[in-house]
Amino acid sequence: MAFYDDRVVENRGAGGLLLSTAARLQESPNWEYNATGESLLSSTNFLSVKFTGFSGRDDRLPNDGADKPGRNDDSTGFGWDNAAFTLKQKVERATLDASWSLFADGLFGGGDSHTFKFGANYEWGAYDQQQPRNGGFSYYDRSSRCPGATADARTAAYFANPACAAYSSDRGNEIFLDSVQRGINVYAQDSFRLRRLTVNVGLRYTRYSAGFANGDTSVYEVSLLAPRAGLVWDVFGTAKTALKAHYGRYFLGMFAYLYDREVSGGAYTPSEIWDYNAVTGKYDKFVSRTLTTATLDTGAGHPYTDQFLVSVEQELGRTSSLGLDLIHREDGDIFAMVNENDDYVVSQIPGNPLTGGTQTVYALKSAPRFVLENAPGGFRRYNSAILRFEKRHSDGWSMRASVVWSELLGNAVKNNSYVPEFQDRNGRVNADGKLTSYSTWEGKLSASFDLPWGFKASAYYTYLSGEYWTPYARVSSSALKNNATNVNLTERGSEQLDDRNLVDLRFSKDFPLGNLKLSLFADGFNIFNSDTATAVDGRWGTINYNATDPSKSTWAGRVYGAPTAMESPRQIRLGARVAF
Repeated sequence: MAFYDDRVVENRGAGGLLLSTAARLQESPNWEYNATGESLLSSTNFLSVKFTGFSGRDDRLPNDGADKPGRNDDSTGFGWDNAAFTLKQKVERATLDASWSLFADGLFGGGDSHTFKFGANYEWGAYDQQQPRNGGFSYYDRSSRCPGATADARTAAYFANPACAAYSSDRGNEIFLDSVQRGINVYAQDSFRLRRLTVNVGLRYTRYSAGFANGDTSVYEVSLLAPRAGLVWDVFGTAKTALKAHYGRYFLGMFAYLYDREVSGGAYTPSEIWDYNAVTGKYDKFVSRTLTTATLDTGAGHPYTDQFLVSVEQELGRTSSLGLDLIHREDGDIFAMVNENDDYVVSQIPGNPLTGGTQTVYALKSAPRFVLENAPGGFRRYNSAILRFEKRHSDGWSMRASVVWSELLGNAVKNNSYVPEFQDRNGRVNADGKLTSYSTWEGKLSASFDLPWGFKASAYYTYLSGEYWTPYARVSSSALKNNATNVNLTERGSEQLDDRNLVDLRFSKDFPLGNLKLSLFADGFNIFNSDTATAVDGRWGTINYNATDPSKSTWAGRVYGAPTAMESPRQIRLGARVAF
């Protein structure tokens, strides 16, 4: 099998606070390929060998070229005059996998049957990322400095003459990465049945080695053991009531973002801030320099997830069933870039605009010392209960329905080295709570119907309660070594987006053409054109930190809670499929 696709998107990223002039052109050609060989060696032996691979690019090119600096307004949040960076990414991955399945009965004296599977695979990958800063630096303006009696007037004056908002500029923070990864996996598992009970057990050994193609290719090395066990019990022996349980440890795959900022790779340039000098009329006041690389803790554990699942399924009749699933997931060995320099002064800033109380801020007095390691105290915990109903196709119709309750709690938005909460102590203020990208309640209802004259219709309804988000402020002071870090103003997940209601439809008809079948269909997505916001700008504004007397620090607000992404608009898709 070989598969090619290419995705071209103009004005990628344009939205509420990013004008099309600052958006980018996306070009993403990709190849996938697969070769599989299978052989039935005997009535009890089965061999399979697979070779799979992927090679693709994902380039994001600035609309106004690589020589023009990008422009961002801190007062309003607008990015509007070219993108800050050009981004070119290339991903390659290939896997050779071999497995041997063996079937045996009566190993425990009779009545038991086994399906053994033994396998091994070798995987290779490469990830290249080139991200130079357009024009060598990016403007960081403040339109609040422009003339005008109102915020709208000042914004209009800013767009007419950006020079009135001259404030600061960003430099560096560029990426020139050329990484390689290798992995070896060996596993053994058995699924054996004893009367009404089926038990699945398995153990997987993994060894990862990864690094930089132009340097040390084995910077990151780990060896891992992952056990898994499960059972299925036919409770009454009628094949109508089943109890299922499962436990498994699943390690994160090998990705460059676990180690790409390791100092020996030299992939990241330091991030620098230069302020505007009104005397010279240039951006020549060097404010701060932040290293974006770290040393790697070679004894750190590889990130993983422990999953526990209990499920009950009950047949209600010839064509319908009801199920209940309980799921618990716990992430371990969360990986992060951690500042191990504890030279902080803690301050209580009065006048929190959202709570009315004080705001905890940590001021770093000396340069940070970053280490890539397991985040101290980092956690992510997921719980879910799913009630589902299915009516299989009969009498001209079918239906599926489900109700899901879930919670995702923690203090780390991700489980990789780009967890921002641990790069600075301010990231751990109000860090525990409801994480983003989940809905507490989710309801789905879908049904299909056979219509007259061979037509078929399907309808899908989805309800999602609002996802959670957290307002934050940026701590600004040229006297600090952690200048421009963010701090949560309230407990994580204190704010919630609006609920979402989506309806999709499909109509189709099949036409026999000899030995062929032609299917014509029309799909409608978001039929009622819901325009619910799916993301907002959570930055309230800036804390102008007074290093001499923190109690005299001031607050500067900006656009807050404005939508930055919305539901995809109504889409109609017409298609045809030929089956033979």
